[in-house]
Amino acid sequence: MTPQEVPCSGQRCLGSLVLPRPLPAPTPEGTRPPEELLELARDFITQYYVSLRRENSPAHTQRLREVAAAIAASGSYRLREPELAFGAKQAWRNAARCVGRIQWNKLQVFDARDCAGLGEMFSLLCSHIQFATNRGNIRSAITIFPPRAPGRGDFRIWNPQLIRYAGYRQPDGSVRGDPANVDITELCIQHGWTPGGGRFDVLPLLLQSPDESPELFPLPPELVLEVPLHHPTLEWFSELGLRWHALPAVANLLLEIGGLEFPAAPFNGWYMGTEIGSRNLCDRHRYNVLPEVAQRMGLDTGTSSSLWKDRAAVEVNVAVLHSFQVAQVTIVDHHAATESFMKHLAAEGQARGGCPADWAWIVPPLSGSLTPVFHQEMVNYHLSPTFRYQSFSKALMEMTSPYTGTSQAEPPMSYKLRFNSVSQSDQLVSSWKKKRRQLSNTDSAGTLGALRFAVFGLGSRAYPHFCAFARAVDTRLEELGGERVLPLGEGDELCAQEESFRTWARQVFQALTFYLDVAAPPTPQFLQLLGSLARDPAERERLQRLAQDARLYEEWKWFRCPTLPEVLAEFPSVALPAALLLSQLPLLQPRYYSISSAPGAHPGEIHLTVAVVTYHSENGQGPLHYGVCSTWLARLQPGDTVPAFIRGAPSFRLPPAPDTPCILVGPGTGVAPFRSFWQHRLHLLRTGGGPLGPMVLVFGCRSPALDHIYREEMEEARQQGALSQVLTAFSREPGSPKTYVQDVLRAQLAAEVHQVLCQRGGHMYVCGDVTMATEVLQTVQHILAQEGGMTLGQAGDVISELRDKNRYHEDIFGLTFRTQEVALRIRSQSFSLQERRPPGPAP
Repeated sequence: MTPQEVPCSGQRCLGSLVLPRPLPAPTPEGTRPPEELLELARDFITQYYVSLRRENSPAHTQRLREVAAAIAASGSYRLREPELAFGAKQAWRNAARCVGRIQWNKLQVFDARDCAGLGEMFSLLCSHIQFATNRGNIRSAITIFPPRAPGRGDFRIWNPQLIRYAGYRQPDGSVRGDPANVDITELCIQHGWTPGGGRFDVLPLLLQSPDESPELFPLPPELVLEVPLHHPTLEWFSELGLRWHALPAVANLLLEIGGLEFPAAPFNGWYMGTEIGSRNLCDRHRYNVLPEVAQRMGLDTGTSSSLWKDRAAVEVNVAVLHSFQVAQVTIVDHHAATESFMKHLAAEGQARGGCPADWAWIVPPLSGSLTPVFHQEMVNYHLSPTFRYQSFSKALMEMTSPYTGTSQAEPPMSYKLRFNSVSQSDQLVSSWKKKRRQLSNTDSAGTLGALRFAVFGLGSRAYPHFCAFARAVDTRLEELGGERVLPLGEGDELCAQEESFRTWARQVFQALTFYLDVAAPPTPQFLQLLGSLARDPAERERLQRLAQDARLYEEWKWFRCPTLPEVLAEFPSVALPAALLLSQLPLLQPRYYSISSAPGAHPGEIHLTVAVVTYHSENGQGPLHYGVCSTWLARLQPGDTVPAFIRGAPSFRLPPAPDTPCILVGPGTGVAPFRSFWQHRLHLLRTGGGPLGPMVLVFGCRSPALDHIYREEMEEARQQGALSQVLTAFSREPGSPKTYVQDVLRAQLAAEVHQVLCQRGGHMYVCGDVTMATEVLQTVQHILAQEGGMTLGQAGDVISELRDKNRYHEDIFGLTFRTQEVALRIRSQSFSLQERRPPGPAP
């Protein structure tokens, strides 16, 4: 480990500054020079092999050669997944300002380096939040998006945390909500977010990818677990209307591993009580609740000698700890946290000869000298891997804002798009002209990063500048950051102009089929836009309410799950121009499926296992809805083209040695990758590929008569020796209790699981949705504890080590929100929590 430079000098100490100059990332707009990168890469790779006790081994030497060759060829290199996990954990271990580092080795690392766009990025962040929140039993996790690369922009999360409350600047200079978030709140409003105006409005995520301008993604309310605050003895405390979210997920730090920089790498632990009670709620530049609490307590606030601030702060912290504990949400008090840090400090001193620590940040804001860390001398130094601060300024984002001047919920880019295709009396044109007069210029309106456009020009080649205006508009929209849906179309008055337009228009309508998503429920922002186009006052009011009332919108979306055509049928007075529709619809996102065939068994082919989704909305009484991709696949005819790409899954492959024992767990379509496993092993048997180790498949479905897919193939694989055992869990078998795959593991395979994972060097593979994967993980943890005579904590450490060694594999779909058992449970928990929450002051 090579220590990095610190901001202090021989004449001055800058340790108490929050952001000393060298702390932000040193290369904000570029990658490191190859020679510097190579030095850092060598240092990190050596750290990794030292941790494995394999320093200077042939594998270590070969890996150094690979990295050096990659940097020489491309100016960068790619970390292997175990290296990435090791580096992320080391970065937390080296974080001098974190008091909770004793848990560093239990960090769950999610590899998102293959993320391709903003839609996928948001989906992965939602999965992170759901995994980490874990119904209040918080789990530390990090999701790592693609690294900074030469000649390419960054993936970036502009929010300081994944979950933050908005701060609204008032005319008198005060702030309603969280004053720390005024800048990001104003930025979100500029990008089209409809503010709620409350004290605890959850901000949307403002995400950016290399090929896409920043875009807003509101978090689903059911994803954000919040705790209403009340006091164990002060009954009036709940009347303050205070609450706080359960998950502290830092999003704006840059992760550096081996010289590679990851600008988007959100991570979380869990709260220490004083972070909420003292810093977030009591600090003068935050919510500053101390004066109101002291007044309610009847304290003398006129003199500091009454210690009214101290007494009020203690009660606020008591309320925070009590509320989280009653809600069964993970939290730690500052005394326990600092005592655990002292143990960590001692352990690190023995293991590494020291532990970097920033005294000014380690000592909690409450109780000071009553905690052991206050009296502990600490040395602050920086090690790599590390987390670094990144600069944030609204100035960095002004170029992406679609307008200047006062903020409003609807970006006028929608009006600008339409000015050349509607009549001068159109309501939107009038509104746009009014706004243009307010702005006084259009060139300063900023880039059109969220605009998608298609231009068709009408002209005559009899004139020297054929379709010049259309060409100028098409070029200028692209220069301003718009995304061209179709190439420029041109119609010559002298030659089949109408037929040219019809041909071009057919391509536009193909966009509705292949590129734009008309099946997803419209967002609140889109409903706001529809409201401005509704001619009927009642429909306009209804659309505005849906756009502004998050609870009403969620209930409407959940009950109706409406597609765009159904929304337009529900609000028939909305006159929606085609050009505006094309500009506002979201892009159709790719659907990812596990490959369920082996290339050796079926060369030149790719097999998929897809559940065709159909459901009735409105509690089963509404119209029949179809899954977008699954239905499209089901309707394909032989010879049809399927647009697709292959995304590698290097961490979900069979071990190199075919005699390694394996356990496969996959209910429903989660069996897809395992079908490729047994096909590959059958191919090995037929081609003399050597002896095979035992492979147990645990499959789950509703009933054998309904959805026991690949039943005959499984039996054939078992009979021929590709599978040593097939166990099935039926959750809907008449006359039998519900049984799930985790029940089979617990009842029939407990000893086998322990032997395979702890004694025989085997692998375990789990494929399915995140809820199932979580429950299987918990079951395995209990099995290892019971069979191995260890505590649950020790069993968790074993699983973490298995993951680091790439022997516990997970292919997680993410939550399927149409699955009633899961979705209804999560929504009911979220809504019941909101109903228990006391109403806050009126906005």
